[in-house]
Amino acid sequence: MEHLFLLGGGDLEMQIIRKLLEQHKVGFYDKQLQWSNATVDAYRQELERYGNQPGIHIYGIELRFSGDLPMYNNYTLVDHHNEYAGRPAALTQVAALLKISLSRYEQLVAANDSCYIPGMLALHATADEIARIRRADRAAQGVTEEDELQALEAISRKVVYPGGLQVVYSGSGRFSPVCNRLYPYESLLVYTDSEWMYSGKI
Repeated sequence: MEHLFLLGGGDLEMQIIRKLLEQHKVGFYDKQLQWSNATVDAYRQELERYGNQPGIHIYGIELRFSGDLPMYNNYTLVDHHNEYAGRPAALTQVAALLKISLSRYEQLVAANDSCYIPGMLALHATADEIARIRRADRAAQGVTEEDELQALEAISRKVVYPGGLQVVYSGSGRFSPVCNRLYPYESLLVYTDSEWMYSGKI
């Protein structure tokens, strides 16, 4: 059975998956999607061509269902987010399908994507390994050097309230550089003039 992969929203894990598929000469399509438009419908043309075709099995990686596409009996979703939480990371699932082993770096990338920093710590990642992977993941998701510098400036102005709530006004809508640098935290609120994100205890 021939494998055909359809790649979802761009991040470090998806970059590594693409690299593995290229190395092992496995067929794939990559529409260079973002999280906001990572849907099955983005691959309508490919699905209409290969859907239900004998000898081919299609794997959509972290693609949300949308539109009016039929459900093909040779299509399988590879995901570990939201209602699929608890499954292995998509990178781990792809490695199992290809019957290959992941390197130490690739294992940490998978752990980061599925369980964030605690997942990497569970694999005894060093501080340098965690910083390297988090920085690479932010870059893969479009975080720029300017965003990184703005995060440093924003953190220097943070306010800590009684009970440990940290509040940071960010000059950038990219919140991950702030969150990563302040981890671990019990309660964190990061905001701009138009949006906010809270993480921590209720």
